[in-house]
Amino acid sequence: MTATYSDAEWVLYNEAQLEQHYLADFERWLRQVLDHAGTVEDALRWMTQEERDNGWMTHSQDAERWVWKQGFLFTDRGREVVEMLKRIWRMEY
Repeated sequence: MTATYSDAEWVLYNEAQLEQHYLADFERWLRQVLDHAGTVEDALRWMTQEERDNGWMTHSQDAERWVWKQGFLFTDRGREVVEMLKRIWRMEY
């Protein structure tokens, strides 16, 4: 089966919808943690602490991987969260 332009548009539309769904889920989770953490940085640190304890969050690719697993890496917010995680965990690259 050969994809047509309309098929490609449909796929991109669905990917964008999924990203927005995952982003909304993440923002809800972040708000829940933020109720106890006080700052976004502390909330993100708490949310990723288990990853750090398991040997992750030492390289910028780890931050990208974590956001990718949340489902919204390729969004503006995803890139923003990656940058925050890099600062939180003091990743140089």
